[in-house]
Amino acid sequence: MADLGDRHAKEILVADVDGDGRDELYVSVEANTARSRSRSGVTTPARTRPRRPRRRDPGPPERCMSVGDIDGDKKKEMVVSAFKSGIWLLRPSSPGEPWLTTSVAKDSSGFEHAAMLADLNGDGRDELYVASDDQGELRSYSWDGTAWTREVLVKREIPKQFFTWNLTSVPLDLVR
Repeated sequence: MADLGDRHAKEILVADVDGDGRDELYVSVEANTARSRSRSGVTTPARTRPRRPRRRDPGPPERCMSVGDIDGDKKKEMVVSAFKSGIWLLRPSSPGEPWLTTSVAKDSSGFEHAAMLADLNGDGRDELYVASDDQGELRSYSWDGTAWTREVLVKREIPKQFFTWNLTSVPLDLVR
C-alpha cells in the first residue's frame, strides 16, 4: 500500500502500459492546497505516481488518465489531462528512467477535464477525445505521425455553463 500522507488519490488507472502482460497501478495524487476564507491555491504539485516507471511531472493538478495506442505501433502511451496546464502525452522509456512527456495541447482545461483514448474511426490508432470545458468544446485529437491535429466536435454557447465528469464510448446501436 502506498502512503500518500495528507493527500488522496485523485484518479487511479490500472493498465498494462509496458506490455509485459501484467497490469500496473497508476495514481494521480491530489495536490496539497492552501485554504483561506477568500481562495484556495495549489501549494504542492500533484504527480501521477506509478510505482514503476517514473516520469517527469506535466503540471498540477492532473485530472484524467487514459491509455491507448496513438500511432498504431502496438505500444501503449498514456494521456494525462491537467486542470489548467493542458493535455500531456507520456511514453514509457527505458526501465527506471523518467517517461518522455510532451504537450498535446496547452489551450485545453476544465474542472474535471475529462479525456479518453479510443479508436472510434477504426483506423487502428486511438484518437484522443477531450471535454475542454473552460473553452466550451468537445474536441478530438489525432496523431498524424508528426503532429496532433485537432477537431472541434461540439461547441457550447456558454463555455463554463457546466462541466463534463467523464467520457466513454458507446456502441452506435445503443443510441440509434
